[in-house]
Amino acid sequence: MMRAVPLKLGTAGYVVISHLNITERKIAEQQVRELARIDGLTQIANRRHFDDFYEQEWSRCARLKHPLSLAMIDLDNFKSLNDNFGHLVGDICLKEVAKLLPDYTRRPGDLCARYGGEEFVLVLGNTQNHQAQKLVTRFMAALNTLQLPELAGHPLTVSIGLATIYPNSSDDAMLLIEMADSALYQAKEAGRNQLVVADNIEPLNIEKCP
Repeated sequence: MMRAVPLKLGTAGYVVISHLNITERKIAEQQVRELARIDGLTQIANRRHFDDFYEQEWSRCARLKHPLSLAMIDLDNFKSLNDNFGHLVGDICLKEVAKLLPDYTRRPGDLCARYGGEEFVLVLGNTQNHQAQKLVTRFMAALNTLQLPELAGHPLTVSIGLATIYPNSSDDAMLLIEMADSALYQAKEAGRNQLVVADNIEPLNIEKCP
């Protein structure tokens, strides 16, 4: 940061210029901003960052006429898991799921976030529905191979609702979230541990997905 101060000596006028290194302050400010966007437990994006990112991605896809896919992910029987194994184990499960999600959101238009409680969300910009289904299915397959000794052989599974839309600037951005949430509800009602695609009555079980 540069500061200039006028100085007059007799009839002569001068300018005194001083420089202050504010690198450490700027780094600290950046770290504070980053912390405000991260969920403290899972170390992925929090709900606040999701809300901001989703709104921006909705607008971008609407402007470019690109598809936008969104997956709502819910850990199955999480309350029972907490009751049977304790909240510390429940936290471990949340963190393990969060570790897997970034592998499926590597592009600038993608984001994984903790939506709240035991729910996570994937935002997949410029992604067709069939592409999103493949990504989500790969995630479910990876989760099925996860062995947590804390669960004593109890499987950790998720239910997922997936929706895709071509955003329109005149539409409410909540539409896609509501579609994915409705599909998630269908997946849970159908027995959990499966993927349901919005507007698709038949649940897509992981064994049946491509």
